Amino acid sequence: SPTERRLALAKDAAVGAVALTGIGSAATGMRFARTAPDGAVPMKTGDAPSKRADEEAQRLKKALNLLGTLHLASAITLASVNAALAQANFRRPPARRLLRRRF
Repeated sequence: SPTERRLALAKDAAVGAVALTGIGSAATGMRFARTAPDGAVPMKTGDAPSKRADEEAQRLKKALNLLGTLHLASAITLASVNAALAQANFRRPPARRLLRRRF
């Protein structure tokens, strides 16, 4: 059905987004860790680098935070599309429901 095709395309896009943001986050995290010896980048909090961190580390941490947010959003989208696709596949047209009944 057209609805299922649209949902399948949305699922493909969401899977791609999850993969790209996950790989991007991993690569950026590795680059971020290499900005300081032994990966010990000075941090103010878990989300923000200290002012003692160099500019590259601060820029990479902002990119990491953005990628993490995008990854979470794409994963939630994927779960939602999967649920909608499962519902669309589960429902049968009324005539089929009548024919499939077992008495």
